[in-house]
Amino acid sequence: MRFFHWFWPSLLLLLAGGMLILPYDAACGITENMSVGGYLKTTNESVQPTAENSGTGLSSRNEQRFFLKGEPSGCLEYEFAVENEFLFSESPLDATRSIQSDAVNRRFDWTSTVRDEEYSRDLVSVDRMRVTWRGEDTEVKLGRQAVGFGRMALVSPLDVVHPFSPAALDTETRSGVDAIRAAHYFGVGGQLGGTVVLGDEDANNSYLLTSSYNTGGLDLLGIVGKLRSRNMMGAGLAGEINGLGLKGELVEYSGKKTTDTPGDLYGSFLIAGIEAWYRFDNGLELLAEYLYNGAGAGSPDGYAAAFSSAAMQEGLMSLAGQQYLLLRPSYEIHPLVTLEGLVIWNLQDQSALIRPECDISVSDNLELKLFWCVNTGASLHTTANPLIPSMPRSEFGSLNDYGGFSLKYYF
Repeated sequence: MRFFHWFWPSLLLLLAGGMLILPYDAACGITENMSVGGYLKTTNESVQPTAENSGTGLSSRNEQRFFLKGEPSGCLEYEFAVENEFLFSESPLDATRSIQSDAVNRRFDWTSTVRDEEYSRDLVSVDRMRVTWRGEDTEVKLGRQAVGFGRMALVSPLDVVHPFSPAALDTETRSGVDAIRAAHYFGVGGQLGGTVVLGDEDANNSYLLTSSYNTGGLDLLGIVGKLRSRNMMGAGLAGEINGLGLKGELVEYSGKKTTDTPGDLYGSFLIAGIEAWYRFDNGLELLAEYLYNGAGAGSPDGYAAAFSSAAMQEGLMSLAGQQYLLLRPSYEIHPLVTLEGLVIWNLQDQSALIRPECDISVSDNLELKLFWCVNTGASLHTTANPLIPSMPRSEFGSLNDYGGFSLKYYF
């Protein structure tokens, strides 16, 4: 069965990690307060044809994650996690972008390829290998770990290292990066921190200083440093006014040389956003954000260059345009059933991604998500001359619609 093809490599690697830990238990109690868990997840989509793209059919992404966590003492904590991902598609797979965006934040290649074919791929990777030391008001983390900044839920400009795509179906688990982090905490929500992220080469290293402070119910955030050869500086704030949650973030970058391949589109650019959250009396919750993506292109003619730019290839951004309105409504129709939606509206070319969703809690540890995505907007501009390539007239207009379900089981 296909299940055992990708289940057992993950389980065996997890057990191997446990066998390495157990011999040290008698000496230092490393298995004290240890927990083991993870999840199995399958996401299956049906991709619909368009006039420009006939690459359609079914695709299936199957993920398994196993973790070990322990706290042998009050000041020491460790985490180890391994993931397995099996992809199958009736259309050829293109893994170039996902592999490159991971590599720029990882110095060590801890990924094993079980299968790599045109229509299927099977990878096993170590996603966490972290040790944490905690003092009274200080914390140091070393190893492969999750690194996230910013407070905004839809697109966070301050989340600079390895941000989620705004169209991601599941943002529960962030991919690990190879990093060293230290933080000093003070007051109520006060923090000063430093982070070094090691990339696949020195040019992709990141050196960041961060800070946060709470005053009068207002959270103030700051970040400065170098992100993969870009000097950068950013700030943010988060607060509430009469039940209306408000957040704002912005980051200014000095771009990589535009002559590099790939390079950034501009010598400097700004990414900024304003987000509001409100819960209405009828139970409807609404998240709304205006996003300015200065790393993108100002018109459809530049979308191709934006997709091949360094910022896109590194995963710093996943949208090709510059001005967007994002909406995320949510309504609980039953304690076990929640209706949600996602709208990403490109304000320049008037195209949009619209995705209604339904989340169902089947049991305490089993979740089902149903979704359907519709892309609207102007299609590609074609000419009678076959030697002249088609040009986009909008970001989402020529993309395939798709729908399906995701099933996630926790253990």
